[in-house]
Amino acid sequence: MKQFTYIMPFVALLTMCVPTNDQEQESLIEQQVQVEEKTSERPIIVEEVPQKQLKRQPAPHSNAVNFEKLPTDDFITETEKQWRTLFPKVYEEVRHALYTSAPHYAFSLTEIHPEDLNQMIEAIAKNSRIDTYVVSWQAEYRGASGDVYFTYRYSLEEIAKQRAFVQARVKQIVSETIEPHFDEYERVKAIHDYIVLQAAYDVDLFESCGEEGCETLEAGHTAYGLLRDGIAVCEGYARTFAMLLDEVGIENYYVTGYGDDVLHAWNMVKVDGAYYYVDVTWDDPIPNQPGKVHYDYFLVPSEELYGHAWIREDYPETAKTRYIRSEEN
Repeated sequence: MKQFTYIMPFVALLTMCVPTNDQEQESLIEQQVQVEEKTSERPIIVEEVPQKQLKRQPAPHSNAVNFEKLPTDDFITETEKQWRTLFPKVYEEVRHALYTSAPHYAFSLTEIHPEDLNQMIEAIAKNSRIDTYVVSWQAEYRGASGDVYFTYRYSLEEIAKQRAFVQARVKQIVSETIEPHFDEYERVKAIHDYIVLQAAYDVDLFESCGEEGCETLEAGHTAYGLLRDGIAVCEGYARTFAMLLDEVGIENYYVTGYGDDVLHAWNMVKVDGAYYYVDVTWDDPIPNQPGKVHYDYFLVPSEELYGHAWIREDYPETAKTRYIRSEEN
C-alpha cells in the first residue's frame, strides 16, 4: 500500500507590514512603491465613518434585503477551473467532501492519479471562499483504488454550529447595513466599512505563526472568529467579505498570495462591469482606531495593489485605474 500525507498551511499577515499609526503607514506605502518600481502621488485615503451609518435597522414588518444569487461556483481561480475541466466528476466529489467536512473520500486510480488528486484538493481548500476547516489529509491506495482521509480542526458538530452561526450573522449584517436601493458600489463600500469598523486585526495570533503560516487553525483565521469575536487575521477578513458580498449579489473572488512576502488573503470584486482588488485587512488601521477606515486598498487595479504578489492569471483582468464615483470627478 502506498500513501502520502499533506498538511495544509494557513495564511498569515506579516507583522512588519502592520503599521502602528497613519504616519508609519504612509512611510510603508512609499517603501512599497519603491520596491515595486512604481510611483504614485496618491495620498493615504482615510475617512471617519459614524458608527450609526453602518447599522441601519430594517423597516418594521419588512422582509430582509434580497439580491439575485450569483453562481459562486464559477468564481474560482483559473487553476481550479482547469482541474474541474480535466476531472469534472472527481472535482465535484472532492469539493462536496470538503464543504460538508466528510472524513473520507474514496477514489479510483483509473479516474485520477494520486498526485493530481493531491494538487486538486490543495487548490480547492486553499482558495475556498468558505472555511473548510481542513488541516491535513492522507491518501492510501493499492491497485486501482484509493482512499483520502481528511483531518479537520473541529468536530463535525462544532463545524456545523460555526457554519450556522456565520450564515445567520451574514443575513443579519446585510439587513442592518444594506438598503434595497444601494447600487453595487454602495453595497461593496458598506460591507468594507462594516468589517473595518467592527473588527480588529489579531496581532497576537499573527505573531504566533511562522513565515510559512500557522500549524493550527485558530478561530481568528475564520469568518466565524471575526463575526463572533470581532478579531481575526487576513483569512477571517477576506472570507467574511466574500460571504457578505455573496449575500448581496456582488461577483467576487477570494484571492490568496503573498503580502510583503508572507502568505496573505484578500479579495477581487466586480463593480459596474469591471474588476478591482480590495484588501480589507490592510485597510483596517492597527492599532484599532474606532471610526476610522482606510481606502488605500479599496477597489484598486493590479498595478496599485502594492506589496502584494499572486498569480495574476488565476483571476480576471482588472480595470486600469482605481474606481472613482462619477460624482467625485
